[in-house]
Amino acid sequence: NLSSLELLNLLLHVVNSTPFGSPNHEIAEVAYFAGPKVQVFDRSDEHATDEAFSVAAINEFLAIHKEVDIVGLIQCTSPFIEASLFVKACNLITSDQYDSVFAAIRKLKLSIGTRKKI
Repeated sequence: NLSSLELLNLLLHVVNSTPFGSPNHEIAEVAYFAGPKVQVFDRSDEHATDEAFSVAAINEFLAIHKEVDIVGLIQCTSPFIEASLFVKACNLITSDQYDSVFAAIRKLKLSIGTRKKI
């Protein structure tokens, strides 16, 4: 099952520690039960909408958590990215040669959709 909740569960069990925020309460519930390594960040109402940009939520998080120096935005489809690419991105950022790293693919091979029950 590749629903958004299943992808979220996969992601939350792969990372070592993560702050997590979602505008969707059902999705946030999955994070609450993922274990102690996930710290759920409750976004403000302004940034907890389906229309809110991820960068606004990140800026809100950083304004509260001044101790954070490096941020990685990992979305639910990120488990389909090879782990070595995450390591490479971390190495680039911590080398002090880059202030940002962005991953993209040339061709989308994954298709997620919904259909009505028959």
